[in-house]
Amino acid sequence: GLSGILFYRYVVAFSQTRERLPKSIPLFFYGSNTYQDLVGATPHFFYQEEEVIATALNRAVAAGHRSIGWVGTSVAKVHQNRSAVFREWMAVHRQPLTESRILITDLHGDVFGSGGRPSLRSSLLSMAKEVSEICCSDDVTAASVVNFLTREGIQVPGAVSIIGIDDLLLCRYTAIPLSTVKIPIYQDVQTFFPKFIEQIERPGTSSIPVDWRSPVSFIERESFAPPSISKT
Repeated sequence: GLSGILFYRYVVAFSQTRERLPKSIPLFFYGSNTYQDLVGATPHFFYQEEEVIATALNRAVAAGHRSIGWVGTSVAKVHQNRSAVFREWMAVHRQPLTESRILITDLHGDVFGSGGRPSLRSSLLSMAKEVSEICCSDDVTAASVVNFLTREGIQVPGAVSIIGIDDLLLCRYTAIPLSTVKIPIYQDVQTFFPKFIEQIERPGTSSIPVDWRSPVSFIERESFAPPSISKT
């Protein structure tokens, strides 16, 4: 939120003198696509999607889950990347995966709420009967999954566990508190935003390390548990 507002203000302020703007920025800044369009910069991640997905799936497999599904959104490149990495991880680790266990929507938000598409809700209900754990591309999508399944009388995590990604504040306030992979975006913003501003105000400085990688971690809450029902 605040980092996005400050970032946008600086982009606007210096948009007429593009040569002063750094050509490499951390992708956690909201508006990175706009910045890239303005100055031809190349945003980079401060974390690796492979590590994020592996953190979620390794925990699921370690807990005994062997039938794993994926619910994702295609509204942003980061979500598309996560869906692709999920497929790759499942293939490399020889985990069973069929198209019925993957659900990708072009919507974001409470996509399984009363205002969502009936076909999506039907597909999710079918998946929940087939898998013991569902990993989602982000916390917002995961929250919608948890709330919908709970309304439908499907026990979370008794019948199916749910894992999100990002560790947003809303994880604590879903119908069942949401397990997730924590990416320390806020800490990174506090650490690197002043350095980013320094790059703008003092051209030629390189105080943002492009090889920095934020440590990700699994945050276990009530939406996750070992499988209580055998599903293959």
